[in-house]
Amino acid sequence: MNSSVNFFKSLKLSRILVIFFAGILLFVSTACNQSPSVSKADGVDDNTPYRIQENTASQLRETYSTEPEQGGMNEHLDVDPRRDLTSPAAQADKLINQAERNIQQRRASNPKEAVDNLRETASASKVGNTLENATERVGQSLKEMKEGAQRGAQNLKENVESATDDVSTNVKRSVRDM
Repeated sequence: MNSSVNFFKSLKLSRILVIFFAGILLFVSTACNQSPSVSKADGVDDNTPYRIQENTASQLRETYSTEPEQGGMNEHLDVDPRRDLTSPAAQADKLINQAERNIQQRRASNPKEAVDNLRETASASKVGNTLENATERVGQSLKEMKEGAQRGAQNLKENVESATDDVSTNVKRSVRDM
C-alpha cells in the first residue's frame, strides 16, 4: 500500500498534464482529418490504390469469366444447371412409361402367378438371412459396448490413481512449506 502511495506522490502534475494534452491532440487531429476521397473533386485522376481503373476491371472480368454471359443476374444464367428444364408434358410421359414398365414386370394374370410373385419377394430364405444379419449386428453391438465399458473403467481407474498421487504430492508440499 505504501509503495502505491509513494508512486503517486512521485508523479509530477506537469507530466500528467503533458500526457493528457497529447492524448487530446491525437484524438482531435484524428477526428478532424479529411480523407483524400472527400477532398478530391470529381473528374480528377486519382492514383490511389483503392480505386480500380476501368481497363483493369474489364481485364479482370475477361480473365476470370468461367461461364458464358447469358443476361441473368450478374450476367449469368439464373437457373440451377441441375434442374430438369424439359416440359411438364414430357416429364409426365416419362413417369407414365416408367409406371407401365413397373406394372408389366410385376403383373400376375392369375392367382397362381400372384402367389409366386409374393413368394419371390418375401421368401423364407430372405427373411431368415435378414434375421441372421440382425442377430449378428446385435451381437457385434453388444461386444463393442462391452469393450467400451472396459476401456471406460480402465480410464476411470487410472484417473483416480493419478488424482491420489497429485493429492499426496500437494499435501507433502504444503506440509514442507509450513
